[in-house]
Amino acid sequence: MKYSVLFVDDELQILETIRNIFDKYYTIYTAETGQKALDILAKTKVQVIVSDQRMPGMSGTEFLKICKEKYPDIVRILVTGFSDLDLVIETINTGDIFRFISKPWKLEKLKETVDLAGQLFDQVQAIRSKTEPPVRSHSGSQISTAPTPVAPVSFQRKSHLLFVDESESQLTNYREVFGSDYFVHVANSAERAFAILAQYQIAVLVCEAQIGETDGIDFISVIRDDHPEIIPILLTDIKDIDLAVRLINEGRIFRYFIKPYRKEHFVSEMEKAVQQHLNYSAKPELNTRKIEDELISEKGKEKPATLSESLRLTRERLNKRVGY
Repeated sequence: MKYSVLFVDDELQILETIRNIFDKYYTIYTAETGQKALDILAKTKVQVIVSDQRMPGMSGTEFLKICKEKYPDIVRILVTGFSDLDLVIETINTGDIFRFISKPWKLEKLKETVDLAGQLFDQVQAIRSKTEPPVRSHSGSQISTAPTPVAPVSFQRKSHLLFVDESESQLTNYREVFGSDYFVHVANSAERAFAILAQYQIAVLVCEAQIGETDGIDFISVIRDDHPEIIPILLTDIKDIDLAVRLINEGRIFRYFIKPYRKEHFVSEMEKAVQQHLNYSAKPELNTRKIEDELISEKGKEKPATLSESLRLTRERLNKRVGY
């Protein structure tokens, strides 16, 4: 059965090209604006959305944020240009995007990405049909499922947080902010962080973009491979579009924060991250990061004992991955 895919772009020529190319692979729906796309979603079931970022009236970020709230099961992909950094960061922090695709996109890579998104949708639906009773969404036309409630953070045992930063003053600050509510672990090197991860059940990892000679995104990708239940957050003073794209496509980051952070906002987002970890721990079979890895990775792989070996194997996997 063909996947139903909604492409949203304000350039009619692009939509026509997409329809001509992909019509034989998917059931294609197109819309020139976010509002027209929402009208389609109100009466049509789709598995994947591919939306451009820059559109009149409603940006791709705004549109996909609404889609996340109304149709959370649809897998969302954002097509973006290199001038959209602030909006891309906002999308990371609010839109729960499956992939970022930078313009100009490549036909083969785009198809591979949409195929993987459709497979992810199918896997999640198959698992949920076995574990949760279906319920109607707001519009009545889309089927989603009722999530199993997880106790609020305050009713759980204290969770373990890991902060990785070369700055000792920054690590001290983390202890002061979060030490009363969580078990706080700190590391000033990737090697030390890797050792802590082997000792404790970490709920949330907060990492810099560069840790000594170790690329922070590579490190986050290693953690994603070995510990899919850990929720990764990047907190850095670096604002970069390539970094943002890698954070989603390689690291599947939860949040991308720029220093200096507002304490109240950061504490609030940390609570959300811990809650996400609790949800994954309660129902690991519904961890979409884990499902995605199982779709594209070799089964039964052994976890390397050293960070350098983990980094090497993760980089090899990323270089060979399908899609963006």
